[in-house]
Amino acid sequence: MKKYKINIIIFLFLIATFLLYESGIFSKEGKESSFTSCIIIILLLLYIIASKYFTRRRGDLDESSHVNDKLKELSNSLNEAQRVTKMGFWEFNVKTHQLFWSEGVYDILRLDKNVVEPSYELLLSYVHKDDRESLTREFRDSIKERREYYIVHRIQVNKNELRYLQERATHYYNANGKHMRSLGSIYDSTDTVIAQKSIENYVEIIEDNIITSSTDLDGNIVGVSEAFCKISGYSKEELIGMNHRVIKDPEADDEVFKILWETITEGKVWSGELKNLKKDGSHFWVKVTIYPTYNDLGEKMGYTAVRLDITSLKILEEIAITDALTNIYNRRHFNEVFPKIISSAKRKNELVSFIIMDIDYFKQYNDTYGHHMGDLALKRVAQAVKSLLKRADDYCFRLGGEEFGIIFKTETNKDAFAFSTKIKDAIESLKIVHANNSASKYISASMGLVCKNVNDVENEYMIYKEADALLYMAKNSGRNRVCTNIF
Repeated sequence: MKKYKINIIIFLFLIATFLLYESGIFSKEGKESSFTSCIIIILLLLYIIASKYFTRRRGDLDESSHVNDKLKELSNSLNEAQRVTKMGFWEFNVKTHQLFWSEGVYDILRLDKNVVEPSYELLLSYVHKDDRESLTREFRDSIKERREYYIVHRIQVNKNELRYLQERATHYYNANGKHMRSLGSIYDSTDTVIAQKSIENYVEIIEDNIITSSTDLDGNIVGVSEAFCKISGYSKEELIGMNHRVIKDPEADDEVFKILWETITEGKVWSGELKNLKKDGSHFWVKVTIYPTYNDLGEKMGYTAVRLDITSLKILEEIAITDALTNIYNRRHFNEVFPKIISSAKRKNELVSFIIMDIDYFKQYNDTYGHHMGDLALKRVAQAVKSLLKRADDYCFRLGGEEFGIIFKTETNKDAFAFSTKIKDAIESLKIVHANNSASKYISASMGLVCKNVNDVENEYMIYKEADALLYMAKNSGRNRVCTNIF
């Protein structure tokens, strides 16, 4: 602003001087001095031209200073970006053999750019000895094959620090195909490599120890872990492409799988316990959680199941609820499961059928043939009954001594009575001789059958009490028969 005022004053002074001369004040003897006037006009014009020139020049200098400041700012930003991203850039001029490193390269190599000059030999000295040959070969081959140079290698920046670098470069050639220069980048990928190795180790642990599988929307297997293969007995090659039904236990409750599929089809997570089938026909138990899986667009692509092997736990549970002699369920399990069956049947408004069965004159059998033969007879009877129970929600229990309990489902009362008679006949068909049985020459059984709509049942105790009374009636009416509430 100050310079601007001075320029105005000078300009006005020259104008005033010109006017005074024009008025004749400075002329000799009152005569006009044309020569002086011309000089003043020339000076005035020179001033105007000089003012414009120096104003433009000063503007150019100011603009140049501004550009330099901007370049310096951009350079600092670039260096900071390289430091943050752990990247550096380099350029090699083949003709001059000059190698340029950006500050990022110096930072990665832990070098001071004011102390060392960049060189290929210096870089190679930091490369791990086992990677030097492959790095040199890849650089040479990429030039020869006119392709991008890319390699991952290690550098030893000090005795205790090993780092991983990714290098890329593009080569440039003249019109004759001669290599002229290379422009490349170096990225310190140490953190990424370490993280990747941790992930790979974690995945390996999961692969070997966690029972996982993935399927498409139809349940066809698209991936399994090694742990899944180990427990199922199948190889990955056998499982991929097969439907998940391959491991479904034939005796599994269809209702469970119906609920399972309804849940995951709705995009929800299902959890529960399942008994699965191995390739050799044996079984294994898992606690499983099934998750729907989606692609990046949010479209459901399939399902992933994560399982925990609970076979050992189930074996212990089986021992706890299984009768040691007959290998069918014991009284303890009967007391646990019977109320649950009643509750489930009430939700579905179903018939419930329950039998209490006694082997006829079993005390006399033991007295005649001995307890060892009596135990064998109990085993055979139990297995005969069990073999007739086909549904997952049909149960057979040894309630104590020679007394058994049977819970099963049927559609009608008539079917319930027919099934009870079938059990009675199957026991007699074993043809286990029993000389002291007045109802048959073989071991036979008397039964009390209760079949009711569950909504007519107050509780499980009332069913048990009614069945027990019917059993007593069967015994008093000649044994080897079924007495029921149906008729």
